[in-house]
Amino acid sequence: MSACAAADARSGAHEGEEGITLVGGRVPSTPVDLDKLGVYCPPLVQLSAATDRQPAYLLAWLRLERTAEWRAIVTFPHVTGDPPAARRLVSEVSGRSVRPLEPPAAYAAVPRLRLTLDGTVEPWEPPPPGDP
Repeated sequence: MSACAAADARSGAHEGEEGITLVGGRVPSTPVDLDKLGVYCPPLVQLSAATDRQPAYLLAWLRLERTAEWRAIVTFPHVTGDPPAARRLVSEVSGRSVRPLEPPAAYAAVPRLRLTLDGTVEPWEPPPPGDP
């Protein structure tokens, strides 16, 4: 089951034969293929730096031009208080601290960005291949 399917299952949706069928308690008469609709659900990763190895959604990769380090921009729920109150947190963590929880193909659509020396964020382009 994909991360989107798991999230939808918690919200009352379920996975049909042709894709995810769902939403908000009502089930359409035909299955909905989210890929065909262009709906993007970020893949799950595990934050190894967290003490409880918190799962999170990977929103983007960010390459720092100054250090050539890859960072991961992730979001995850944070529940505190009595009664419990949930908030969704967005965080930037070291790329080395995230571990995949889904098949490699799930990460193909994750945006790759770069933080330039002047502080702007742009799409990352891989360097051209060297001369043969």
